Parts: sequence; C-alpha cells; structure tokens
Amino acid sequence: MIGTIRERPHSVTRWFMENTTPIDPAVYEWRPCSILLPQIALKTTRFGTRLSLLWPGRYMVRQSRSMGRRIYRSYSA
Repeated sequence: MIGTIRERPHSVTRWFMENTTPIDPAVYEWRPCSILLPQIALKTTRFGTRLSLLWPGRYMVRQSRSMGRRIYRSYSA
C-alpha cells in the first residue's frame, strides 16, 4: 500500500535494546590527558566549542554526549 506507515515489529526494537552495551557515565566526566603530537580536535573555551589545533601538553578531555567525539579543554589544576 502506498501512503501508509508501517511500524517496526516490537521484536526488532526489543532485540536492539537488549543487545546494546550500557554507556559508562564516567566517560562524560572531565579527566586529565597528555597530548604528544599536534592534532586537530574539538576544543572548548569560554566562547564555545570549535575545531582547533592542539599543541603538545596537558589537557582535560571528555566524551561529547551529542557529537560522540572527544572534547578537550585547557588543563587547570
């Protein structure tokens, strides 16, 4: 039939929910890290988050909830 919406069977949804690994909430916490080689990555500042060149040094890093990528910020002790 054209123009009708078919719903997914509940068994597919149930299978997907059962077979996904739970995400560890500690991944989203800031933790220290050292960078040895310059790299381009997402860096957050007081003005926002954008791609920038990270020079070797110490940074804080966490996983982004919305983008799924690592986000870096300057290290503050």
